Amino acid sequence: MSESGPPPPRGPRAQVRPPDVSGLRRQILLAVRAAVDAELQALAAPAGEAVPSGAPPAEPDLRGLTQLDAVRLLALQSGGTLLSREAVRLFREAGLTRGTPSAVVYALLRHNAREFDREAAGRYRLASPAATAARLLRPKGAAF
Repeated sequence: MSESGPPPPRGPRAQVRPPDVSGLRRQILLAVRAAVDAELQALAAPAGEAVPSGAPPAEPDLRGLTQLDAVRLLALQSGGTLLSREAVRLFREAGLTRGTPSAVVYALLRHNAREFDREAAGRYRLASPAATAARLLRPKGAAF
């Protein structure tokens, strides 16, 4: 009988491997890049001229995220602007809510008014995309 090493620990103190978040990290970084590109285009455009939008961003996989992190990621992916009807549709598809998705999304936006500025009916802009990206990228439990 060949021994390949010590047996894995058992019981309540066993080491639990953290879930693989590389895919989520990639989504967040791509969303940050899209937000920065959109802001650079807006700054480069002459005053009063409409900024052409690129291809619509791919729909993110929201499973495994908290509701607030999902709203933040959606806003980052769309260049810092969140359309509430899109968020409601994606929440419904991902199964992030038990109740009415529209009520959940609007409650999140209302309770986190420091992060989201209301531009028009159903349209919200991230107050600080860089700070939001930092919140999404920091490890759980880290305080900064």
